[in-house]
Amino acid sequence: MKKPDEETIKRVLDDQGNAEESRYVITWLGSEEGQRYLAEHIDQQWNNGQIRMPNEIPSTRMWKQISQQMSHPLGFIRFKWQYAAILIPIIIVIGFISYRNLFPSSESPIAWRTLSVPYGEKTNLVFQDGTSVFLGPGASIRYPVSFTKEKREVDFSGEAYFDVASNPECPFIIHIGDVSVNVLGTSFNVMANRQDENIQVKLDEGRINLCTNSSQTTLHPGECAVYNKRTEDLSVRTGTNTCYADWKSDLIRFNDALLPDVLEIVSRKYNAHFQITDSTVCHYCYTLTLKGKTLREVLSSMENITPLQFTSQNDTILVSKK
Repeated sequence: MKKPDEETIKRVLDDQGNAEESRYVITWLGSEEGQRYLAEHIDQQWNNGQIRMPNEIPSTRMWKQISQQMSHPLGFIRFKWQYAAILIPIIIVIGFISYRNLFPSSESPIAWRTLSVPYGEKTNLVFQDGTSVFLGPGASIRYPVSFTKEKREVDFSGEAYFDVASNPECPFIIHIGDVSVNVLGTSFNVMANRQDENIQVKLDEGRINLCTNSSQTTLHPGECAVYNKRTEDLSVRTGTNTCYADWKSDLIRFNDALLPDVLEIVSRKYNAHFQITDSTVCHYCYTLTLKGKTLREVLSSMENITPLQFTSQNDTILVSKK
């Protein structure tokens, strides 16, 4: 958040700013930079004799009660009791704005952010409602800075594991192109890479509804929904899907998966580029579960299952028969 200019800050602190200026300045004062500025500003006024001891100073008990009710941490403010009468009104407003930021009304304008994960990396994003998203390599999620009381919505592509906090009155909705996943509180894995033909959603706990332009279905634990973006067909399978990466547990699972599909998962996870030099190897299938393995360990496991060999050449790994 950009620092307001000095004249605007002075007008607001003197109670002469308009509503828009006051809202912006007070929100900025709630940031770490704003808290440092406020502390330095008050220290300077105190040292210059511009602040005098008020006739009535709030008691310690009263201040503790106010502190416990504030939703915004004081952070860098070096509080002095002599400043209580000046700081308390500002802090109360900052606390109110923090509360409004956590639960803004549906009529308030909403700012959005986008988080993209590079290939070969993963990250964990936690929203203010307690929902966790474990984002895999290449994943991208667009989300509001704050959810409203009425809805929680995000746009997503890539691979991720969602652990959604339960809130029956406010469903969590994930938009994936033409597919939307409606959640009340559950755990599931999503594979929705832009370059892939299929979108896959595997449910571990709870219940979710998948909606497309022409159909919808309800998933139960252990089921996997597959949506074909080209044909717009939606089907449900039982059991582990063909290729599955659990970013939460650092697992990759393959169940009778063809070599090209396996290499696609491994490529994104380890930011590796593969080139199949012999097309006859594409029919090889793999059923294995790996956790916390290095790229070399994964390739060695695959070499032990099938007569393949992986050879590094510059930035490419060549795949051929032994």
